This record gives sequence, C-alpha cells and structure tokens, in this order.
Amino acid sequence: MATLDSASESLSGEGTRNVPRSACSSEISILGDFNVHHEFWLSSPFTDHPGELAFIFSILHDLEQLVQHPACFPDRL
Repeated sequence: MATLDSASESLSGEGTRNVPRSACSSEISILGDFNVHHEFWLSSPFTDHPGELAFIFSILHDLEQLVQHPACFPDRL
C-alpha cells in the first residue's frame, strides 16, 4: 500500500506544485455587519452574549477592528 506524500502528490495521484511559504499571503480581512454588541467596540452601551463570544474570538485570534465609527445611515434626514 502506497502512502501519500502531501508535498508531492494529491489524493488523485497527480503531482502538486510546492509553493514556498513566503509566497503565500498571511493577511485576511473579515468584513461584515455582525450585529453583535460589546461595550469596548464603538461605544456600545451594552454587551450581549454574541458580542462577548465575538470579543473572545477576536482576542484569541489577534484580530483588530478597523472601523472606528458606527456605520449607521439614517433612513430619514
């Protein structure tokens, strides 16, 4: 039985190209309106449970918030 060498073969048996790690981008941006609230984010007046989970996730994964002001647009002037 042959073993799979992940550096040189794929599961289909075809050869794969080795890409140096320095050629891979390590910057990922996660964008969206997640509708979670935490008192440390954009002066939210309260923290909800999803906000606490998102806050812990962001700390564990060394994420930073890029938006510095609420992005609310009123539907009336």
